[in-house]
Amino acid sequence: MYEYTARVMDNYDGDTLTVEIDLVPNEDRDLGFGIHKNLRETTIEKLRLYGVNAPEVKAAGPEGEEARDWLRVWFAEHCPGGDFTLNTFQTSRLNTRDKQEKYGRYLAIVTAPDGRRLNDDLITSGHGVPYMVA
Repeated sequence: MYEYTARVMDNYDGDTLTVEIDLVPNEDRDLGFGIHKNLRETTIEKLRLYGVNAPEVKAAGPEGEEARDWLRVWFAEHCPGGDFTLNTFQTSRLNTRDKQEKYGRYLAIVTAPDGRRLNDDLITSGHGVPYMVA
């Protein structure tokens, strides 16, 4: 399993997010001559929450919008600084890339600084159901 620091950019529904992921942690580097540079490399990626299925926003009924809105409140309550821990999975022993599902989204587990796991909370809140992605 891989671990990153990330921030949510947008969420389309309850189980799909666009996030900014830190590839290199913030470091204040002394470049010499009294010059300091804060180095940070990031990428923006689309994620699917691992093990959870939530209603689509475009589906009939209010459930999709309610799940999306619940997710926004969860981030505001549990990630007040914006950052959270993101875990992705290795595709296989032979292929060490981060695992993606059939639509190209990376499968991920989101953990807040307070230890809460979004994937679990989405299910216990009733806005998502357990789902195993192939």
